Amino acid sequence: MSENSEHTVEAIRNTRKYMLDMLLLLCAPAVMAWYYYGSHALRIICVCIITAILTDIIVSAAVKAKAHISDLSCVFTAVCIALCMPASIDWKIPCLAVIFAVTVAVIPFGGSGNLLFCPAAAGLAFVTICFPEEFFTYPAIPSSAENLALFSSEDFIEGEALSHMLSQGNSIGVNIISYIDILVGNIPGPMGASCAMAMLGGLIYLMFRRPKGAVISISYLISCAAFAAAFPRINSGRAVSAVMELCAGLVLITALVFISDETVAPKRFVSRICYGVTAGLITMLLRAYSPLEESCVFAVLLANAVSPVFDSKIPVFGLEKKHMMSKIESAKEERLRLEKEFEEIEKAKEEREKIAQINAMLEPKRSKMIKNISKSISESALMETENIPEVEEASDLTSQNADGEENASDSDDIPTLQDIGELADRYELDFLNNSESGGDSDE
Repeated sequence: MSENSEHTVEAIRNTRKYMLDMLLLLCAPAVMAWYYYGSHALRIICVCIITAILTDIIVSAAVKAKAHISDLSCVFTAVCIALCMPASIDWKIPCLAVIFAVTVAVIPFGGSGNLLFCPAAAGLAFVTICFPEEFFTYPAIPSSAENLALFSSEDFIEGEALSHMLSQGNSIGVNIISYIDILVGNIPGPMGASCAMAMLGGLIYLMFRRPKGAVISISYLISCAAFAAAFPRINSGRAVSAVMELCAGLVLITALVFISDETVAPKRFVSRICYGVTAGLITMLLRAYSPLEESCVFAVLLANAVSPVFDSKIPVFGLEKKHMMSKIESAKEERLRLEKEFEEIEKAKEEREKIAQINAMLEPKRSKMIKNISKSISESALMETENIPEVEEASDLTSQNADGEENASDSDDIPTLQDIGELADRYELDFLNNSESGGDSDE
């Protein structure tokens, strides 16, 4: 596997890990949407996910690019868009938002790792402009989740969302019941962004899992609350104004998943704080002076556009400077270590080249030596083969040995030398006796 392929696989793995964390963060808002609005909320989520996957496959194939399904970025974008919709909206509108987000804000920039804008915010901004009436009309909380009527139905009952109340200068009742309803999401609004308790739980989760993103989220919320307290749009008090502004519309979900997107956000700590504060101020200014009821997504897109400026223009000082200096020193040490390793690798490479040259020089001599040895062995083997008796001679020897054994068995009756000696002595003695008696010597 090449270095570029390894880098691509690692980037996909990191993106998938981030998207899984964010999808887990959105589980609680999705459950609350199902609790209040029933199966229709789940159908919108499922339709958005299917639309995002199909759009990614089709458009990527059309432009001959690689689809980004495996990193779960299109699934995350689809769930975000679905949760920001009114539960009574026609399913075609969230599908259009998903198609716009994937086609315009993801694929042209090369995928989720090279984004310039938050795709979900881009899709929501598109339908906000094209379908403002449907997008800002929220149903009343139904007595039963199955009694929810669509926007186009005659049985549709419109509820009064906090964002609409703020745009009209109206306030909620200053009592504990109103605050509890806001906390548990028992108020009209985006089906997955109205439960403050679920959003606060998501913020705590984000602080542990993604602390860099949590810094942006907290800065954004503090900026919005401070602006709401300083310039309230209602007459019920600064505290009530801050609570309503934070819990109205898409502020909480914007803080959690839109403005904290690690791909688009600045990299430095101070830059992240300034980025979150700037996005919060833009949000509140658009809310106060824009004709639109909700303008969080436009604030996100504007903040995304100036995100690189925060890393390049904000000076480094204090603890951040010390931290960056330590990083620079670590990088220098790592560079020196890599240079030494590179030198050792080059030396080893030179040694291998020398050994290869020596082997090339010795190869002819080695081949000649092997041929001589092979020839000597062949000649020796041939000489030994010539000295081996033939098969017939071997059979003759065998027969001779057999005859010898038979003769040996027959020679058991032949007198031995001792017997012959004894006979000679006996005849000599007889001869002497005959001589003394005067017998004929010829006998």
